[in-house]
Amino acid sequence: MTRISLDQVADDTWELRSGSDIVRYLVGLPFVAMGSVALLAAMGVVPLQNKHGGAAPTASIALFSVCFLVAGTLVLFWRRGCTFDLARRIVTCWHRIFVPVYRREHALDSFEAVVHFVEVVRTGKGGRTTLYPVALEASDKSKLLLVRTRDPARSRKTAERVAALLQLPIVHRKGGEDRRREAHEIDASVRERRGSREVALPDAPPEMVSVVTPRGDGLELRLPPAGFTRLSVVLIAVAFLVPLGAAIAVLTFGARLKGFPTALAAFFFVPAVVTAIRFTHIAMRRFDVSVNPEELRIEQRGLVRHTVVLPAEDIEEIHLPETPRSGLVLVAGSRPIEVVTDSQTVTFGEGLPPGEARYIKSVIEAVVSGPR
Repeated sequence: MTRISLDQVADDTWELRSGSDIVRYLVGLPFVAMGSVALLAAMGVVPLQNKHGGAAPTASIALFSVCFLVAGTLVLFWRRGCTFDLARRIVTCWHRIFVPVYRREHALDSFEAVVHFVEVVRTGKGGRTTLYPVALEASDKSKLLLVRTRDPARSRKTAERVAALLQLPIVHRKGGEDRRREAHEIDASVRERRGSREVALPDAPPEMVSVVTPRGDGLELRLPPAGFTRLSVVLIAVAFLVPLGAAIAVLTFGARLKGFPTALAAFFFVPAVVTAIRFTHIAMRRFDVSVNPEELRIEQRGLVRHTVVLPAEDIEEIHLPETPRSGLVLVAGSRPIEVVTDSQTVTFGEGLPPGEARYIKSVIEAVVSGPR
């Protein structure tokens, strides 16, 4: 998961940075550790012998150490970001590995909106992944990319913060449709945007896996677990295949040397275990939702139990991202419903049939935007 931060670093100067979170360290540290051990062996600090008891091949060990150290260093220390100088009206985008390796300045006044959109990227033969970039867009539709992440909620929040900082409109672009909000509307709630218009509850789909029960002036909804989908099983398998390949390379190389710490190969499986736990959690959890004109209460039950209560007047958007109709994403069912406030984005209901997910989203939106 990409970590994104927007921080003030000086008067009228803000810095937007992106990079991986703990996964960066789970992936990079084993490579650095293995490369460091091999480097010490090449220098003679760690005594190693080949399987016949002779001197270890120093050149091969040195090449092995360089490859692993370079890979680990890139994973751990590569950073990308943009610096906004509001006084000079300049945005500078940069890449750095310890020190800046690239930087370029752009005039802020040449851009007219902050755009949050969907991008489907091919990852190989038949493979695709969905990304959610945030960019500054000029009048000729040219874009300056700021960040790109797989998390739609995180991307949306970043776009809002940048738009508020630069006092630019924000455009949410999905499925060929633009949802535009002016800078002064970024914090407007669903109820405020609907105004005095009458809100009617939509008709339910003919068959539903969720249970919807009227309670006074609101509703109670019980959403079932998503279960293990083919996509989650494939992702878990891929997560284990990558470290398996790295571990085999380490074990094959280390088998020819006496004293080589081949046990370190086990650390390559840590990211895979984390991935398996994550998808198991998603598959097992279910949601109990209670909504009325005053508040929206979302209770998660599963490996972790958690309850969130959102005042209706604070809810700025209730959104259901469209699932791209291609590639492996189809087997995951619908994406989760997103409920956004100034302080947080809450997601729930992943795996529901698409028509049912749209119905759940619509009834919640109708209730929270209705009269109190």
